[in-house]
Amino acid sequence: MRVEGIDMHTSAVDRKCQQLEVDISDLRKEQMSLNVLLEQSERSSKELRTMMEVTQRGRKCDEVTDRQKLQTKLNQVNSILRTEQASREEKPFWMEQRISELEKEVVRRQSSEQECLSRLNFTNTELEKYKIKYSEERHKRLWL
Repeated sequence: MRVEGIDMHTSAVDRKCQQLEVDISDLRKEQMSLNVLLEQSERSSKELRTMMEVTQRGRKCDEVTDRQKLQTKLNQVNSILRTEQASREEKPFWMEQRISELEKEVVRRQSSEQECLSRLNFTNTELEKYKIKYSEERHKRLWL
């Protein structure tokens, strides 16, 4: 009787150990999956930063296409972060901060694009004024 009780207890402990090993394995798989997502997120963030640096250095009025690329990268980062969020019960604070930073960068880019377009419009307007003045002056001189 006592041996049977010990055998049943040992069997129950073995089942619990096996279940814990399965749980540990599942957690490790989830951790590996999250690490992959984190690496993808970091890679996308690096690409995003690189694109922003290139845009700041060399480009002036090509910001429309840069903004689209930036928006695409931001969407990729958001997608990765949302996927990770779905796999966890709570979202880490640093991810929220990163999303906020990226959204602020998009707003800043949009503002910069608007400023660039305003300068371009102003320059075109000034150019047209000078063309008209030049034409008028030339016309006056031809008739003199």
